[in-house]
Amino acid sequence: MSNHSLLLLSLVQDPGLLQAILDGLYAAEVWRFSHACRGALQSLCSDGCLCCPHIYPSKGTTLCSALRGCQLQHLKSIRPMTELDSDPFLQELIQSLPHCSTLEELGPIGIDESGGPFGPDMVSVAETSCMSTNASMLPALGQAFEQLRSLRRLTLTLRCIHDASEMSSFVFSIGACEELQELRLDLDTTLACGGDMVAAVAKMLHRLAKTPKLEALSLGYSWFSDASDETLQDLRDAVAVLPLKFIGLLGPQDPEFGSLESACGAVLAARTLEEVLVMDGWDHDGMALPTFLEALCNCPNLKRLHMIGDVPDDFDLENFQRTLKVRLGGEPEVCVNCPLGLKIATRS
Repeated sequence: MSNHSLLLLSLVQDPGLLQAILDGLYAAEVWRFSHACRGALQSLCSDGCLCCPHIYPSKGTTLCSALRGCQLQHLKSIRPMTELDSDPFLQELIQSLPHCSTLEELGPIGIDESGGPFGPDMVSVAETSCMSTNASMLPALGQAFEQLRSLRRLTLTLRCIHDASEMSSFVFSIGACEELQELRLDLDTTLACGGDMVAAVAKMLHRLAKTPKLEALSLGYSWFSDASDETLQDLRDAVAVLPLKFIGLLGPQDPEFGSLESACGAVLAARTLEEVLVMDGWDHDGMALPTFLEALCNCPNLKRLHMIGDVPDDFDLENFQRTLKVRLGGEPEVCVNCPLGLKIATRS
């Protein structure tokens, strides 16, 4: 036996020292820590296999590796620390999602049908004449989403600068997630795709309305101004059925051509609404604000309104609040550029 072992043995045989060690192990703090560790281990272990039900990747390559190595059947959430471009892991995501039967949360991630950086310089005759690699994967991704029957929270950014048909079909597939309760969908598209994408959102919401559980809906950068009257009515009909408590309208396109007015008539139709957030939804002279106010007055359960962005200099906030209170008969809170609203809008 080595000298170190003999020294350790002599220390343990000392009655006073041994009692001190045992007293420390039975201390309340140590006991709680040990109990927490055992609980964590039980959560991570299932069927004798060690797994982690939550993934918080900081890079796309990290998510790619995690999807390859984790126990997909036990996965509860894929929650990147920041929005991730799907290029590095799109193939793995398509292959993995059908096996994620318990997945409850996904995103924020971005899916770009152009297969590269989004911007006006990407548009060319050559690009518009053929589908990109990412676009060709969208049908398979849609089929994978059809399997996510436990998904409750989804945060997606979709970029479309070519033919919107493949992306529209994918958006419709999201409607198969019948347990969905929170959806944030940012549509980073060109005007040419804008109307088709809004129509796809309407069809998706109608599909979700068959099992109405969606309580929070946020739509970013949608071209409401380019949607047809029929599409806007379809949106209104779907929203009226859903039990929505929160609606966010982020940067509706294009404010100068009545985007907020169109959105108000279509999206703010849920009588169950309790909270509304609008970011950069009005034009420079605030012409859309009277229509916005009228739409809010038709939301009898409204409790809080967040307005994010530069409001016109002549905007009368006190009169706006007073009108809401009189028409609704309550005390709805109106917050202009408040920290909570900014946090919700920026997902921080």
